[in-house]
Amino acid sequence: MFGFGQGSVDIKLNNFNFRPGDTIEGTVLLKLKGPVKARELSVTLAAISHGANATITFGGSPSAQHHASHNNDRRIFELKNTLDSEKEYPATPEPLAYPFRIVIPQQIPSAGQIPQFPGEVGGAVTDLLKFLASGQQVKWYLMAKLDVPMAADVSRQVQINLA
Repeated sequence: MFGFGQGSVDIKLNNFNFRPGDTIEGTVLLKLKGPVKARELSVTLAAISHGANATITFGGSPSAQHHASHNNDRRIFELKNTLDSEKEYPATPEPLAYPFRIVIPQQIPSAGQIPQFPGEVGGAVTDLLKFLASGQQVKWYLMAKLDVPMAADVSRQVQINLA
């Protein structure tokens, strides 16, 4: 578990390799140093397109030039499960365990095929396919987050493989 602030959250999985249609099963472990009022505890399956870092050069002469870099990462798919609701989460000597299940959508065809899928999840799948067809690298993550208003969230992400 990681975390230096209010506490830590971790994600435990039995497997890190999945296919469309598989069910991801695991447990989110939450350990807090003291009571924390939070909006919710959630786990999210997300696909992030990792574009190249872009460097922009501006200024006149070489001695007066400035460089700015930014990362072109973009979340292109998200499926969120709320594990617990708004409340004061207690401090406990042992982590609180929240089991979860997320079904990966079956309709994630190979790159280059960009059919239109109906509905909210279908729109996200269509957007994902457009990025896959563009040749950008897509990585899949599970993200657990305790959403704390007006303070830093307690969160953790792990990369999974989706083939």
